Amino acid sequence: MREEFISGRLEREAGMIVPAYRNAESGTASPELIVAVCQVNHFDTRVLPLLKAHTAYMDRLGLREAQQLGQDLVHRATSNRDKWRERVDSLSEEQ
Repeated sequence: MREEFISGRLEREAGMIVPAYRNAESGTASPELIVAVCQVNHFDTRVLPLLKAHTAYMDRLGLREAQQLGQDLVHRATSNRDKWRERVDSLSEEQ
């Protein structure tokens, strides 16, 4: 019962779980898939916009070293997000 409650709450918070991701037998997504979707959502909605805004601000100030660091962080965050997105795709195919 508790696992169903936690799973349902995570699914609502993820906001990206679509019916195609759901397991036909249980009607819910696997915990691994929920975590992967939450990670993709987190990168898309919080991490990348913040890093991009910081990089643009550093550019306006003319701080090239800080701007380069920001661009490197955006690149790494994008790479991490893409890895989580691949995990979502692979887990959704398994279900």
